[in-house]
Amino acid sequence: KKHMDSTGKKRTNKQNASLHLWCTELAREASNQGVSLKVVMANLECDWTPEAVKGIIRAVLKAMYKKDSTADATTVELTNACKEVDKIFLEQCVNIGFPSFEEQEFINHYSK
Repeated sequence: KKHMDSTGKKRTNKQNASLHLWCTELAREASNQGVSLKVVMANLECDWTPEAVKGIIRAVLKAMYKKDSTADATTVELTNACKEVDKIFLEQCVNIGFPSFEEQEFINHYSK
């Protein structure tokens, strides 16, 4: 069953690649700043990893849209969930903007 937003678009491959890059950068910055994951997610303690950040995004998607996976999210749903996660991190003074298309292209070009 495909979940579509009002424009009929499912999450894009570029949006997915940017999501993974953003998770990696958020995890690195939160770790560098000494932010406890327990502060962000009550009753959970582990090291910052991209998977931990994605788990937070999944929890927000579940709360907002009753979806368990970013793969099931539409472009609008994923964008809205990431905005909410960004607010959580901003409260902890961790500010990593969601990667733009241009940034993703630059990374892809130089990581070959």
